Amino acid sequence: MRERMEYIKRRRLYRSCLLYFLAGILAGILFMYFTGHGAAGTETFFRKSVLLEMSYGKLDKGQFLKYELPRRLRPAACLLLLSTTCFGFLAIRLYTVMKGFLAGLLFSGTVLAYGGRGVLFLIVLLFPHQLLLLPAFFLLLCFCYQISCISRAPEGCIWPIYTGRKKQLISLLLILLWILFITVMGCFLECYVNPLLVADGVKMLL
Repeated sequence: MRERMEYIKRRRLYRSCLLYFLAGILAGILFMYFTGHGAAGTETFFRKSVLLEMSYGKLDKGQFLKYELPRRLRPAACLLLLSTTCFGFLAIRLYTVMKGFLAGLLFSGTVLAYGGRGVLFLIVLLFPHQLLLLPAFFLLLCFCYQISCISRAPEGCIWPIYTGRKKQLISLLLILLWILFITVMGCFLECYVNPLLVADGVKMLL
């Protein structure tokens, strides 16, 4: 019975996170469309000189990895810290909407600037690392939600709460390490595999 209730709570949380993320994407798309920043925004990021450099594959992958890891881990660490406070649930919602909003800006800006070719380029731009980073993102949301529930609303927990403090800490630590591992592997793919695909994919925009 307890497992069934936890399953239902997880389903509700997954649905809620997805809706907040999609709402953020929609907000980003509407922002770019109604403010007219679509083409202007991508002209800076995807101007021809930048696209040429990307097509040549001129990228220091080691430096890129050193940049990407902190860029992805710092916001996650801030969210984790906030989840231990009374602002945890609010922070999770805002973080999800913000990520969706940024994704919406990227999607709509590229499509407005390059049309159908922009859609194909986005697929290349997000593959294969997002196959790991996106699940890690939603797992992080669930983890932070669990942390907030343990301290604020135990009845809402989506995973088991152990009576022993040590057992509970070990369980949470293993989940956190798994999230960290997936994120690091996703960053590795983003820095070492994705540039090879982008170097070929960017030629469709030139």
